[in-house]
Amino acid sequence: MKDPLLFQSITKAFENFRVDYLFTQRDINGNILTYSAAQRDDINSQVDRWSQAWNDAYKKIKSNPTIASKTEETLTSLIKLLNETKAKTSAKVTEDARNFSKKLFD
Repeated sequence: MKDPLLFQSITKAFENFRVDYLFTQRDINGNILTYSAAQRDDINSQVDRWSQAWNDAYKKIKSNPTIASKTEETLTSLIKLLNETKAKTSAKVTEDARNFSKKLFD
């Protein structure tokens, strides 16, 4: 071996070489979806967090009739707002979303 440093750098390159594992999925419409395994883990952990948050909120709603009533009123108002057909600006939609989010999480 005439150049051991070159050999070492080539060996290190193979050690540090990383392959992104891909998941391929076909949806119900026949479309093929491809995403990285790392992204899949992020998605799963986010869904787990949402699921846990929903379970906690559901326990509060079920155990307190006042909270259940307020939640029902807020969701009924949200449904009415979503069924409106008039156009809204992006700023108004954002404001409405924040207001409903605050009402539901308070």
